[in-house]
Amino acid sequence: MSTFVRKNLIVDAEAVAALALARGTSESEAVRDAVAEALAAEQTVQALEVLHQVGAFADTPRTRKLYGSIPAIDPQTLRVRSVEVKPRRSPRSQPPATRAS
Repeated sequence: MSTFVRKNLIVDAEAVAALALARGTSESEAVRDAVAEALAAEQTVQALEVLHQVGAFADTPRTRKLYGSIPAIDPQTLRVRSVEVKPRRSPRSQPPATRAS
């Protein structure tokens, strides 16, 4: 476990107080929790990037059949490479077929 040390930080006092009030904790604990959550978010993003690099989120024949081509994000520009997403229509959402007499 890490040790706590006193740091001289400049923070928004009102925001820290609001966060502590919302969480029902002290201001110090609210700041510690916020830092821990920010670090966890960074680790999550890194893990998702690794999974993306190994192809964990690649289209599969099943996903293409259900949804069409899922757009890929260009890691350099962080923009969608292609936009061919076709939402799957369930049989219930389709209009009823009419009978020819």
